[in-house]
Amino acid sequence: MEAAEPKRTCAMPSLKRIVLNPRAYLTPFALYIVFHHLPMFLAYFLIDKPTEGYEDCHRLKELFRWLRVSFFLHVVLAAMMLADVVFTLVTRVYHHRRPEGWLILTIFLGYWANLGWTIYGEAAFRTDTSVCGDTNWEQVQDRADSIGYFQHFDFVFTVCIIGAGACTSYMCGVHSGDDAAEAERRWQKRCMCCFHAFTCKKTVEYEGDEDVFETLGRVLGKFFVVRYKTNEYEGLSFTDLRFSLDLVSKVQKKEREREAEQKAELAEQGIPTVKHFAPDEEEKRLSDLAFYCRMAIGIYGWPIYLWFSPCYWFRIFGCFKKPQDDQVFEHDNYFQGNRASFVQYTGVKESDLVYLNCYNFVFQAPYCIVKDKQRKELIISVRGSMSFYDFVTDGLAEIVPMEPNELPDDIPNSFDARTHYGMLRTARQIFKDLQEGSRKALFWDFAKANCSAESLTDNEELDWKIVVCGHSMGAGVSCILAILLRKLFPNTKAFLYATPPLFDPETAEWTKSFATTVVYGDDIVPRLSISNLANLRDEMATHFDAVATEPLYKVKYGVHGKLKKLEEDRRQPVAVPGPEPSERNLSVTRLPTVLETLDTTIDTGSTMNTGSSTPTDFGSSGTKFVNRPSRELSNATMITLPQEDTTQDVDVPGEIVHLQTVNMARRCGCTMILGEQKLQYTLRDASYFRRIWVTPRALQDHMVHHYDRKIRYLVSDCMDFETPVAAHRPSRSSDSWIEDADKSKDKMPGSPGTNYKDMEAIV
Repeated sequence: MEAAEPKRTCAMPSLKRIVLNPRAYLTPFALYIVFHHLPMFLAYFLIDKPTEGYEDCHRLKELFRWLRVSFFLHVVLAAMMLADVVFTLVTRVYHHRRPEGWLILTIFLGYWANLGWTIYGEAAFRTDTSVCGDTNWEQVQDRADSIGYFQHFDFVFTVCIIGAGACTSYMCGVHSGDDAAEAERRWQKRCMCCFHAFTCKKTVEYEGDEDVFETLGRVLGKFFVVRYKTNEYEGLSFTDLRFSLDLVSKVQKKEREREAEQKAELAEQGIPTVKHFAPDEEEKRLSDLAFYCRMAIGIYGWPIYLWFSPCYWFRIFGCFKKPQDDQVFEHDNYFQGNRASFVQYTGVKESDLVYLNCYNFVFQAPYCIVKDKQRKELIISVRGSMSFYDFVTDGLAEIVPMEPNELPDDIPNSFDARTHYGMLRTARQIFKDLQEGSRKALFWDFAKANCSAESLTDNEELDWKIVVCGHSMGAGVSCILAILLRKLFPNTKAFLYATPPLFDPETAEWTKSFATTVVYGDDIVPRLSISNLANLRDEMATHFDAVATEPLYKVKYGVHGKLKKLEEDRRQPVAVPGPEPSERNLSVTRLPTVLETLDTTIDTGSTMNTGSSTPTDFGSSGTKFVNRPSRELSNATMITLPQEDTTQDVDVPGEIVHLQTVNMARRCGCTMILGEQKLQYTLRDASYFRRIWVTPRALQDHMVHHYDRKIRYLVSDCMDFETPVAAHRPSRSSDSWIEDADKSKDKMPGSPGTNYKDMEAIV
């Protein structure tokens, strides 16, 4: 009989396997010297003894004695900090033995001693000098008060430093272990502790709930667990992560600048670098994208509504309007704020919103159903990530096979279709929920009567259809839900925004027949998958190795020569939409990804092994690129990586519309002062999003307001201007854009039929 597995609990972290990372304390120590020690030095030199009355005042003598001892402690602490900073900067980037760790530990022990002396000074040395007599009393009391102020300052600052050090040392430390499994178990415990802290729940109340945290531990361990040239597996600390990402960012910035120059050269020669919809369908496609985007954003509810339109807070009170008999709103707040904000944001008729479910948990996302009689559509909008439950669902990113019996008949290779585990379970839950309770009458029975294959006619405009939309996690769930629905309702469509990589390449290609995805700028979510994270980690490892034996100050305060050489050694043809290179008779080069170079000798003396590779279509031009080589970096880098698991390779689904600024996007996204940047769109192949770009806008471009605002701005203001690439056709859609006012009589064919309200104040 097998022994029962002990129940995992949240335990305090063990200190025996924590090694302090010296790089983590460079900036803090510099700040401590300037803002803590320097004021104490100034106090010691500027507070002088009074000309009279000092010898007769015992309390003032004790205060000056406290100041002298405190000055000595601060000199010692500042000297050790300065020594640690200088030693760390002049030593090489990677060294297994970190003697600075003992110095850092001594510094924190010194802070405990300083705290004890400060507490003793606060308790034992009084600042009231009235007992010392009247000789020069004002000057004596002034000196005592001045020292007392610095006592308080020193006490508060020391407590804050000790508290911050205790909280951050575990995060900034290097956690070592004997094998990768131990490191993964550490991440399991962390995930469980975070789940307890943020949700006040002990477990996930589903079948196999224990596997949830095991899966999260494996997923996070794939990226955050590394092994240097030692026999110990170490956690990738926050400091190493930031340092390595900074190296990658420097190289990628040069790559993108060179690619922009190459595209400008192509533009001067009249070679197209963007690809658009066909002219006869461009207007309708872009109009539909704008219409369903408001549905996908509106489901986020009153928090997003108030965030972007705080002056219209009074519009979220929907409790004054009772729902009709054919409307069901579940788990909304007392004021019906989510229902009211959805109606206000999207502009749909209140009677068209037939169902709203705001319940949120792991594998359960809020969603709503809109019955648009004018467009003859049943619109399902699924909310994206907004709570810790959603982040757990996102984190369950292992790619698992789907059941063949739940897939449509026309899907290729149904026995090998794979997708995101967390989003698959969420989509299955919604699919099951649509067939139960009030949803059965409101949606399922109506859909079977009007949207099934038997009820379809030859005229698509007369047929009811199902449309599923969402943003971020909601987009991923919506796409899977659309596939599940297409088995019974073949005319189901999906409009997706910031969709994460979701399906195996073959299935993702098939979804182009019914799904459209919008990606804005450098949004990181459409590039965020286990495989892409592993690729990013390989880039980090390669660049880390390039500078591992160099002094830190050379790398930290400028791009080191070895990074430049590593960059220059990796040039291959740039992939841009347009004719084949042979047809252009051009020799255009670009910097490939780190993984596109398989036989590179690095100056540190290590040589990359040559791994197997498979050419991948990197764009619509047909240019082939080596995109996913095997990771045989064990002898090449300071970080040893596991071999690649090809079953985790996934792509963004649907026909991808990529929105970009014509010129380089500004780092500051404030449009109130700087104004909008002109936009353009191009159709992308999914392989374009197989690399994560480390830029300041990677997270900013994912924000919900970008998608709604930018799509409308693209069509209304940016479709008819001349772009630098000279390949941007004038669009027919700028004169027939979706009007916010009621102009239903003047609408052109193909424009959305649902009326909009004036929502300029919202976005």
